Amino acid sequence: MKIKNEVRYALQIIYYLTLHRDKDIISSNEISAEENIPRLFCLRIIKKLEKAGVVKIFRGAKGGYVLTRDPKRLTFRDIIEIIDDDIVLQPCIDSTTICSTRGADCTIRHALKKIQDELLDDFDKINFYDLVENSTGLQI
Repeated sequence: MKIKNEVRYALQIIYYLTLHRDKDIISSNEISAEENIPRLFCLRIIKKLEKAGVVKIFRGAKGGYVLTRDPKRLTFRDIIEIIDDDIVLQPCIDSTTICSTRGADCTIRHALKKIQDELLDDFDKINFYDLVENSTGLQI
């Protein structure tokens, strides 16, 4: 499984906004420069995050962005699903698409489903507050 650059950048943006949440507004130029994210890509991701209610955009010369959700309640899974819709290791895991070869009792499908469920649980355990406040934030 490979996480898309857009998802990785979104995670970086939210991490940066959480890290600097004591500031009033953070510009896209600052986020782009500090997180090494192409500016136009950064803007496109932030629009998706705004649409999902995670970020507020302030327009104008002194405009920028602030986090609108509590970072204690904002998880990796939230951000991944905002950017990438669903986290699916294999299409056959989706209950609407059953393995054409072995049907609903496919052992491989069940194993992949178990792995996917565990991965989603792990993504749910990582919130941005803990990530910033603890050096790793990972207590999985």
